[in-house]
Amino acid sequence: MSRTATIFILCLGFVFFPGHAFSQTLRVLLPELLNTHERIMAAEDRRDEAIHLRRQALGGWYPKVDLSADGGREWTRQPNNITTTDYKNTQRLRATQLVWDFGYTQSGVERADQVLERAKVDLESTRQAVMLNDLVHCDLGVSPTRWQKAQFPRLFHDKIAEIHDGVDTDYFAPERRRGLVLPNLDLTGVGNIVTYVSRGMEPYRGFPQFIEALPEILKADPACHVVIVASERVCYGKPLPNGKTYKDVMLEKVPLDLTRVHFVGTLPYGEYKKVLQASAVHVYLTRPFVLSWSLLEALSCGGLVVASDTPPVREVIRDGVNGIMADFNSPSDIASKVIGALTYPSFTHPVREKARKTIEERYALKALLPRHLALIYRAASKESREGPFG
Repeated sequence: MSRTATIFILCLGFVFFPGHAFSQTLRVLLPELLNTHERIMAAEDRRDEAIHLRRQALGGWYPKVDLSADGGREWTRQPNNITTTDYKNTQRLRATQLVWDFGYTQSGVERADQVLERAKVDLESTRQAVMLNDLVHCDLGVSPTRWQKAQFPRLFHDKIAEIHDGVDTDYFAPERRRGLVLPNLDLTGVGNIVTYVSRGMEPYRGFPQFIEALPEILKADPACHVVIVASERVCYGKPLPNGKTYKDVMLEKVPLDLTRVHFVGTLPYGEYKKVLQASAVHVYLTRPFVLSWSLLEALSCGGLVVASDTPPVREVIRDGVNGIMADFNSPSDIASKVIGALTYPSFTHPVREKARKTIEERYALKALLPRHLALIYRAASKESREGPFG
């Protein structure tokens, strides 16, 4: 009787098709699958209900307003049998609020706060339970970095193989470009181009710090331009409560010359690759979180990367060897490192070469894909009982 394996995927990469006509990312689909899990959706409904309850309770603090309006015509017959018409239009506005409601509103708000806090804990516990339930029953887990694997209980580490998704090094290859031409942007003949890439503009990926670093960079190199490839949304953290985007907030806080700072949104793969190849310095910033493909793809293109000194970036970049590390929380340090790289280009040549070599030796898809397949074949066979994966 054949044995069926359940493969629990912590993180998978792009699946490339001939000619790169299109690509599909399971890393985008996986969060969507988790968010539509019936237990998680039920927990989210309970949280939303608690938020609504709290809003209702808070309503007790605000004045009650009674607005009434009426209008129409009145006909009056005078003694001389002449009929006159009067137009009536009145409004009444009355605001009331008890000076003291015997603590009812306060207790209602406190009860609603408690319900909301329990609902939040319940939602997070449900998410963790769904993940752990899959991990308990799977044969094999795959984690792309040591840091991500370390976030799981050590009890399961033997089940989790550490192997990255892989980068197509034939596609993401060095090709030095002078200037950059995109459908809505022509930077032909400009000076240095500084690039930043992320799914969204948000704190998880250091967007605020990057924007705060730009005035110093633009002042130090008056000919340079900045290209930001990202959508105006939050993908990982919480959106701002006032409905504004982090782009809105940062541009209000930091005046920038938008003739030199270009927000190009998201790009097709071919245009995105051109950005990486044209980059004089590519800035990659992240909190301790999932490592972005854009970092490895920039390195694969032989890019000079200024990256945040955070895990799991440290697993890839050695400061001064194949990239430059900067303090994630210091816009000044980020700017200083970028300016240094732009000022001394001769220093960057061996760093760029080592960056490319790092990806070819450790992250090439052509080497890692067979390892992924071998893991799956092993998990589907009796050999999986003979030893740990991790």
